Formats: sequence, C-alpha cells, structure tokens
Amino acid sequence: MKISFAISLSLLLGLAIAAPKRKAVTNADIILEHLPKENSYVCGDTTYTKEDIVQSVKKAVNLRIAGRTRGARRYPHHYMNDASKGEVLSIPSYCPEQDENRQEYPLMNPVYNGGNRDQNPGSERVLFYWPPGTVDSQNVPIVKYCGMITHIGAQIRNGFKMCGENADKADNKPKGNPNQSEEDKRRKEEEEERKRKEAEEKKRKEEEDNKKTSRNNVCLALTAVDVAADTFNPEDLKEAAKVWPADVSYVEGELTESNIMPKHEELKKEPATLFGYPASSLFGGFTPHPLKRSPAKGGGGPRRGGQGPTGADGKPVKPADKGSDKSKETIEGFKKQKAYRDCLTRTAGTKTDAGAQLKLDGVPPGGFIADDAEELITLRLCGREECTLRELVHEHAYIWGSYPDSMFRPGRIEINKCSYVGKDLDKQVSAFELTGGCCVFYRDGECKAENSIFSAVGREDMDLEGDHNDAISSFMCNHDLCKGIPAS
Repeated sequence: MKISFAISLSLLLGLAIAAPKRKAVTNADIILEHLPKENSYVCGDTTYTKEDIVQSVKKAVNLRIAGRTRGARRYPHHYMNDASKGEVLSIPSYCPEQDENRQEYPLMNPVYNGGNRDQNPGSERVLFYWPPGTVDSQNVPIVKYCGMITHIGAQIRNGFKMCGENADKADNKPKGNPNQSEEDKRRKEEEEERKRKEAEEKKRKEEEDNKKTSRNNVCLALTAVDVAADTFNPEDLKEAAKVWPADVSYVEGELTESNIMPKHEELKKEPATLFGYPASSLFGGFTPHPLKRSPAKGGGGPRRGGQGPTGADGKPVKPADKGSDKSKETIEGFKKQKAYRDCLTRTAGTKTDAGAQLKLDGVPPGGFIADDAEELITLRLCGREECTLRELVHEHAYIWGSYPDSMFRPGRIEINKCSYVGKDLDKQVSAFELTGGCCVFYRDGECKAENSIFSAVGREDMDLEGDHNDAISSFMCNHDLCKGIPAS
C-alpha cells in the first residue's frame, strides 16, 4: 500500500507540473467602434454612461483573450436574436446574428465580475462583435459595439428589448437586406387581413346561429301548442331550440313579429290552419292550451302563485320535470312533425290559410323573460264598432298576455316593452278589457312618451269615445302601476 501510494503521489505531482498555466485576465485597452453619440442612456431602470459601456465591453474582450468566463452562465457568450421569444431587436448588420463572435456581457457599474458566489448579472446586457485576432498595428483589439438590451419591458418573460439609440427601430434583420422591411410589411398586412376575415366570419356565424335559434324557438313552440303541458318542460324546449336539424337547410329571411292570430269569427267560418295543418288550439282562444286564458269569477284575470299554469278546465297543470325522459321524448316527437320542419324554412310575408300574416321577428335566441308576478296580464282589444258589450269583446277581440315561461307565445306581453297592435288594429281599437296589470296606450307604434293617450289599471271600456277611439297603435304594460313606463 505504501509503494502504491507513493507511485500515485508521484503521478499526481507530475501531472500538476506538466499542466499548462492558466492565462491571467488583464485590463488591456480596446478600440470600441460605433459607440453611442450621447454620453449617457437609460436602459431598463438604470442610466448608463458611455464609459460604463466601454468598461463592460473591455472586461468581456479581455476575458475572451484569456479564455475565461464569469458567473454560472459563463459570460461573455454568443447572443442570438431569439424570434421565438418575441424579440424584435434592431441589431446592426455589422454584428451578424449567426456569428458566434457576436457576444453579450452584463452591463453594470461597477463592472460585472461574477465572483465566488455567482453575482447577479442584472437586467441589462451590452452586445459587441469581436472575432479574435482583429487588432490594430499595436495589437490593440478592434471591437464593434452592437447595442444595449434589457429584460425590463420585454414582451415575454426572460425576453429582451433594445434600449439606447436603437430602441425605436423595428427591424431585427441585418441592414444589408433592403427588401426585408417591405417583406415584413407585406406579411403583417396579410396577417391583419386574415384576422379581419376570421373575425367577420365568426360574427356572421354567430348572427346566423342566433337567427336559427330564434326561428327554432318559434317553430318548436308552435308545434307544442296542442300538446298537454305535463308532457314536456318549457326549459327543455328552449334548450332544444339551440340545435338546428342537420338535414334542414336554413333559409335566410326572418319571420316578423308575433301578431298572427285571426279573430274568433273567422274560426267559426273555417278552421284555422298553420302551414297547411290544423292549428285550432293555437288560434282558438288565441293562446296555447296549457295556458288557456278564460275570465275568472268577478272579472279577475288568471291566477298563479304556487299552482303554475292552468289547463282548459281551469285546474292547475304541472309541466313535466326538466330533463326527464318524458319531456325529451315529447320534444323529439315535435321535431319529427312535418309542420315543424315546414316552419323552419318559412320566410317573412308567408300567410296562413286563415289569412293572418306571420310576424315573428325579434324572438330572443335565449327565449323571453318569464312573468313571475302573482297575477298574469291579459289584454283584449276589439276593433269592431259593435264591441260595446263585454260578450262581444270576448267574441271578436284580439288577445295579448304575459306568461310564466320563456317560450315563444303568440301575442306575448313582455313586461316594460313596447307591443305594436298590428296592422288590423292600428288606430281601429274601439273597446278593451285589461286584467292583472297596468298598461299605457300610444298613438304611435313605438310607445313614445309624447304620443301616450291614456293608462289603465285592471279595467275595461266597452265603448271608447273622443280622442281615445280609433287612436291606439301600441301599448306597454307592467305590474307596478305603470311606474317607469314612458308617458307625457
């Protein structure tokens, strides 16, 4: 063991003697070309002088001459303009990117020296270009200054941005390529055009989807009017309206607003039809069967509370549970009906066999806001001169009403929203009956305050006189004694 140890020690000593001596780092002068014109510049959060730049580059070049580096990241080292980090840097063309002699070194005062504890290199770097051996006649290194960069304000984390005299330039390619600026401009314009077209297409698709949902809302609801309320849930119907049948082409051109009810007297002459199919439940009573409106005792309107809607017999009807198999099966049945599918491809101006123009515009894609008041609003308007008795109003009137669900309903009153009476009744109303709320009536079709005529709260007038007769064009209703409704 002693002999082996002695031999090993001799070998180690021999290696130590034979190893080359590390070259010392000097502080020899350099010639630094292309220095900034000003004496000081702000880079990041710090102001650096021209002398700070010279001393940092001088340290870096002398480290290269000695074959040494500083810090854990081994400064100086090759700096490449990393476009993948969003770095758009205006480095001069005399500092070529791919050349490993374009280097970076921490820009600090005092000069960065790494140290035993790996001194923090800070946020700023000075860039320089020096191929070894590039010296003057006195053997002084000739170095090119390439710029200052900082992490502060960079587009992404750990990226860089320029500072100093090159900070406002936008070309990160060598200046030797005169076509690069035009090429970048062309690419930018192409990208902006692509994004614009994508945005337009997205908007067009959203608008078309909303129209489809609106039309689907109407057609499903019309198909459901003759079906008992306990077989489906209105919320399921609203969800189903968001899915347009894949095998049905959408026809551009919306149906207009929801005044599609003929008068009772027309139904007595000939049963009403919808798209060529029987629709007696839709027009008979002017409301869907599950929410049929009939005068309550003492002239009061329909009652609600915890009971929900009432059926034709006046008894409470509870809708099927939301999401139940029963509700889904019923709605799937609606989608198979020819009347429903014909409705999807209907366009504005189409007339029913009963002679009433379909007006279904403005149906919200998400459905209507339900009326959750204790008592629903019902408004009957009559345009006949002989509507002077209550029985005649019931016989010949058009009927509007609010509903406790969000489905499309012909003649729906939306709380605090203007309703046009329709062409058949415009300035033809001679009698009305109102239950369950307050309404303001107007001379124009837009419910403007200056054109208000009168208001009514839960009352009737079988013979409008004076400037109230043949004057009504629109109305607006709520449950708060008409508070907030425009009126002069």
